[in-house]
Amino acid sequence: MTCADFRIECSAGIIKFLGYQLQAGGLKYTSLVEFEPFTDNLLLGGTLIVLSILIMELNIREMIFFKKTF
Repeated sequence: MTCADFRIECSAGIIKFLGYQLQAGGLKYTSLVEFEPFTDNLLLGGTLIVLSILIMELNIREMIFFKKTF
């Protein structure tokens, strides 16, 4: 393991830790009892999530089958 690998792993660990802490804090202050009514924002957000997953899947398939690099 080189020094650069060690730095990358440490930074990834710190980012994962901060992400976990943010997620835990968000779960602490939100409740499943509160229900947001169906709005246009929810519809738009759900549509964007589905489209982003489809676009990501197409890019991954393109990289695998056509052996493109970044």
